[in-house]
Amino acid sequence: MMEKSTRQTSLTKFKDCLRMPIILRPHKTDDQRYSLRIQMRPAQVQLHSELPPSEVWTYEGSLPGPTIEVTRGQSLQAEWINAIPEDEPYPITAVTAPDGCAGYLRYPSARFGL
Repeated sequence: MMEKSTRQTSLTKFKDCLRMPIILRPHKTDDQRYSLRIQMRPAQVQLHSELPPSEVWTYEGSLPGPTIEVTRGQSLQAEWINAIPEDEPYPITAVTAPDGCAGYLRYPSARFGL
C-alpha cells in the first residue's frame, strides 16, 4: 500500500506568467543551406516565483527549450553540442512504483507495425 504525503504544498496557482521559449533562427552558410548550433547545458531556473532556483539541463539555457523557426522547404543542418560537464550530478530523481498498482498506466509488451 502506498502512503500519501501529509506535507502540503502551498504554491500560489497561476501566479507566474507562462514561460515562452526563446526563438532560434538558423544562419546562412551558402546559397541553399542554413545551419544552427544548439548547446545542451545546465542552468539554474526558477520554476515558480515562490521556489528557489533548480539546477536543470537545458537547450541554450532555456526551459522550455527553444523554438526553431525556418521557412518551409528550407534545408537546415542542426548541430547539437553537449556542454554538460562530465562530473555534473544527474539532476533527475527517479521514482519506482510497484508492479500492478491500481491507477497506474502500464504498457503491454507489444511490437507495433508488424
